[in-house]
This record gives sequence, structure tokens and C-alpha cells, in this order.
Amino acid sequence: MGWWITNETGTSFAADGDLMWGDSVADMMDETLGQIMQEFQRSWNRNPSLRELIAGLRFSASTADITP
Repeated sequence: MGWWITNETGTSFAADGDLMWGDSVADMMDETLGQIMQEFQRSWNRNPSLRELIAGLRFSASTADITP
């Protein structure tokens, strides 16, 4: 398990990146995305769009101590 530099598009090992991501948090995100997709399927009979996921992350992050 490790960490790598990424950028806002999610490119792994980005030469121009100044953001960090790693295996452990990627695994957590995969699990959480699976749960969110199941809930959208149950409630709306479809998967969320990327725009909805980003909006939802911004909504939830607004209540946490996260640097913009």
C-alpha cells in the first residue's frame, strides 16, 4: 500500500500534480461509492452521475474540517 501524486482529474502519478491519494483511501472510496450506487439504484433505479457525486461530496465536506 502506498501514496502517490495525483491531480484534479484523478490521473495517478501525475507529473503536474500537487494532490495526494493512496491505496488505503482509494479502497475506502470504492466501498463508499458502492454503497452510494446501491442507494441510488434502490431510490432512483439508476446510478448517480459524476456531477451528483461531486456535489454530494462538496455538501458533505462542507460540514467537515477540510481545506478548500
